[in-house]
Amino acid sequence: MKDLREIDNLLGVIFDSSSLGTVAGIFVAVLLPTVILLLETVQSDSWDRAVLINKVINLRQVFISVCLMAVPTLLWSVPYLKLLLLICYLSGLGTMTRLLWISIRWLMDWTESSQNGIKYRLRRQMLTDNKTDSRERIRVWQRFLASMSLPADKQVKGFSDGALFYEVFLKNYFDMPSYREEILQITTRYLETVFCMPRSNEQEFVNFAFTEFFRCVDSESEAALYFYWMAILDSEFIHAQEDERRVSFLFHAIRKQTPRIIDSKSEFKLELLSSRLFNLLLKRNRGILDDHWLQQTPWKIDSRQVLEKNVAGRAQSHLLKQFWEYVTKIDESDSSGSELRNNGMRLDNLIEVIFRHANPIVIRQIYSLFRIQNFRELDQDWSQAILDSINRAPIFGYFSSSPAIWSDSYSISSEEFFRREEEDTRAESIRISILSLRSLRASDTGWVIRKVRDSLSTLSIKFNSITNNSIITAKSIQGYVRLLQMVTYEVYKERQYG
Repeated sequence: MKDLREIDNLLGVIFDSSSLGTVAGIFVAVLLPTVILLLETVQSDSWDRAVLINKVINLRQVFISVCLMAVPTLLWSVPYLKLLLLICYLSGLGTMTRLLWISIRWLMDWTESSQNGIKYRLRRQMLTDNKTDSRERIRVWQRFLASMSLPADKQVKGFSDGALFYEVFLKNYFDMPSYREEILQITTRYLETVFCMPRSNEQEFVNFAFTEFFRCVDSESEAALYFYWMAILDSEFIHAQEDERRVSFLFHAIRKQTPRIIDSKSEFKLELLSSRLFNLLLKRNRGILDDHWLQQTPWKIDSRQVLEKNVAGRAQSHLLKQFWEYVTKIDESDSSGSELRNNGMRLDNLIEVIFRHANPIVIRQIYSLFRIQNFRELDQDWSQAILDSINRAPIFGYFSSSPAIWSDSYSISSEEFFRREEEDTRAESIRISILSLRSLRASDTGWVIRKVRDSLSTLSIKFNSITNNSIITAKSIQGYVRLLQMVTYEVYKERQYG
């Protein structure tokens, strides 16, 4: 008690309430205009206003500091409290000094783009600060994205290269699950601007978009998120039709996502991805380039893999389904002339890309034989329907496939190589075409083949009465007969060993 009284007396001699009040008044007098000056410099800039209010001039800290400095001046004459009051006063004074020091540094920071500068560090902290109100973080996120679309002299210095985009996006997306829809809605508006910036982590973002998109497929409660992610990915697929940089990002993501989708055993996910992949390849129509990208994924169609139903075969069967659906769509359309030929040439080019080894002409010939399989009203005779089908303007199959690069031993001649190449390509084309018949019941497959065979026999007899007008038709019919024999053999072999 004696020691406390001595300390109290000593502090009373050294300090008095008027001097403490004067110092507090000076700090408050300096701080107030500084705060006003700071807020005037940012005006309507929501990002910097949030930084100043939360990181520089925190109003709660200012209020507490003023109280900590004011209360000791009022109670200084109370005995035995001077030590405690001085500690409170110095605490408030220290906080006030810190606020003034940060404010002055903010005003004096001319090199805003420097990562060592206080403006850069506080702005970056504000982007990912968990202590900040969620609504305010969303406003700052929007300001961050919007600044990238402004002219260079109006952009937030140091934040115009997209380097922080992916990092901050993930932080906000996972920190605020209740606001994910709003975050995506805001982000979608500025994606094109952000992706034009250097180091925007677009590839990582696209891969994450696929992951979230397929995750939302399984979640009924996240239907809105599903549609937001679908819109983002569909936009990427559209831009990839003309942009080689972005198509590389897409195929990188597809290569990573396909095994996960197959492991999930979700046919719907495979359907979603196969339809978008097919449309991308069809509309790009860049044979060699697209072949390069597809070769790096499990989607390049090989009939043996599809028949064996292995992991890659599941994906390929969905892409094959997209192909036949598109062929049927073109076949049933009213297009003719140049439009029909343009569609056909595009399909020929697509066949070169999506199949490992196939000949558009052979596939079209088999399609011509079996396209009438659903016309059940033709109970008696399919001859005329088949003749009309094989004589109609082709919807694809205008040119044969290009031979593969000769990489076999040089011991075989080029003639032998091309002969083998032709045989392998024809055999693969037949197997691919047979896959289109597998939607029929097993008993129906044999019935359809017999009907086509009988109809071709009828046509052969009809056109074997040699006349000048029927020689070409007769030879054509014989070619289709031989083709049907090969198809029949492959169907029989599949049943024996499939």
